[in-house]
Amino acid sequence: MVTPLATYKIFLVDDDETFLMILRRHLELQKKFEVHVFNSGEDCLEKLDLQPDIIILDYNLNRSGSLLNGKQVLSEVLKQKKRPKIIMLSGQEDGQLVYELVKMGVQDYVLKGANALEELDELISGYIAR
Repeated sequence: MVTPLATYKIFLVDDDETFLMILRRHLELQKKFEVHVFNSGEDCLEKLDLQPDIIILDYNLNRSGSLLNGKQVLSEVLKQKKRPKIIMLSGQEDGQLVYELVKMGVQDYVLKGANALEELDELISGYIAR
């Protein structure tokens, strides 16, 4: 008997339209993810009732006109009873920032760059293998 692949719900929150669409397409091609995209933290928070398994969250959400930055969105997500795994994305190589975010509850921190998709694949694979 063939068991259907489990579908994991992933929220992508980023105001960089190009990166967001590349990441969405990349994840959807794997056919095991239900992907929801949001250009602002507020939009993401409004849909938390969909109970994502993983949230990939941009630290800097200023371009979208979002009132909340990634850290503020993280704080709100962590108030949920069922907490998703959270991967913070950023272009900042700031060890203090990473430490602070991990201390708050982020599972992982990925730098936007050439290897970001591969790093995200590896992290997500680790989460769903558990």
